[in-house]
Amino acid sequence: MVLQTWPFILLRFIISMTSATIALATIATCAWVGFLIGAPSGENAAYTSGFVGALVGLSLFMSIAYILQEYVFYLLKAAHIAILAELIHGSVIEPSRQLETGVAIVRQHILASMTLFAVGQAIKSLIGVVSRFVTRGFSSFGSSGSSLGHIVQSYFSIVFGLADELVLAYILRAHEKAPQDAAREGAAHYARNIKALMSNAFALTIIHLLLSVLFYGAALAVSIVVVYFQGLSISSGIIMMYLIIAAGAMMRAFATPLIITCQMQVFFTAIENQTPDTRWLDRLTKSDHTKIMEAR
Repeated sequence: MVLQTWPFILLRFIISMTSATIALATIATCAWVGFLIGAPSGENAAYTSGFVGALVGLSLFMSIAYILQEYVFYLLKAAHIAILAELIHGSVIEPSRQLETGVAIVRQHILASMTLFAVGQAIKSLIGVVSRFVTRGFSSFGSSGSSLGHIVQSYFSIVFGLADELVLAYILRAHEKAPQDAAREGAAHYARNIKALMSNAFALTIIHLLLSVLFYGAALAVSIVVVYFQGLSISSGIIMMYLIIAAGAMMRAFATPLIITCQMQVFFTAIENQTPDTRWLDRLTKSDHTKIMEAR
């Protein structure tokens, strides 16, 4: 099913590669400027100044371009999710019409998409904090413990990190409902079926790990061939860098949509003919009411 949405996969890959190229160009340019500034003071000063310039370039990219890229990528991901949700429910959408259709659906729910983007970023930050704590704990057991910590981190990212995207998929499917009502219902369905999603996440964590080994292993194998024929040089270093970037882009373009699709299938299957849990709806409604009163 994911491969049926190949226009989105291709576009996600292109955006990931372009973003990485812009990041490298920004860092390299700032490092070069820093090197030139420090060069008159000697070789050590030049390298130190170049390192500082690279840090400045990284900060510039992270503070401006990263947030912009994440937002644009999230909207693209939302359009992709909209098409996947339609395909899961039996709709037939030709690849040539998928981008246009997905964007049109997201445009109708742009406010909900923007809100869930902020929620998604907050969830990622929280998962990052918890994951660092868990990884640090497992690291005390040596390298095997550290590896296990990273697997647990991946599991948390699948179970909780995709919550906003599952809710978004529900909103985009609930055409007849107001986005706010659909968001509450989607969140209530997510909470009610969390056990099924957690069980499915075990298998998806293994799949994610295997895909990581496949893509990064392929990048490493090609890098070894490049070094064997060209030797260690600037050109071979650039090729190796882009091979690693391409592996990461493939993870983002193919592996991530695959994981999302699998969780969406479990989610929509579980909520079929199921009414939202009234207890969770009441909690979410009270939470919204409290926020409105506080704002006033």
